[in-house]
Amino acid sequence: MNNACQTLPDNTAVLQKIIKNQQAVILSLQTQLAALKRHRFGRSSENLDTQIEQLELMLDDMVGWVRQIDDLISPLSVALRKDVLSSNKLHGDDTTVPVLTPDLGKTKTGRLWVYVRDDRGYSSENKPAAFYCYSPRS
Repeated sequence: MNNACQTLPDNTAVLQKIIKNQQAVILSLQTQLAALKRHRFGRSSENLDTQIEQLELMLDDMVGWVRQIDDLISPLSVALRKDVLSSNKLHGDDTTVPVLTPDLGKTKTGRLWVYVRDDRGYSSENKPAAFYCYSPRS
């Protein structure tokens, strides 16, 4: 894990792009897998089985990389949450978002929460900060 820390970029914008790109590739692989699994029948299924296995291995690798990044930035997230929520004055918002359930092909309602501290107009030494939470289904 220490080697992974050394290879992560210092720039948060670059890290965000890496994570976003990984998520896009993961979504693409999941879509390809679902399509291949639907078309698996007859003699050609052996060839499809090989393709499915290769895509599943690629998907496992990609998900593993994203999990490693999540593990590395988790302490930062915990510290940010604690810092923002300890504020004397807090602004919050709850936004509903549709969440696709992959196995069912239906959507449920997820929630995106944001908590904001911004005391710039009140002579506070605290810098503005925001913390986001997500719950996939209500």
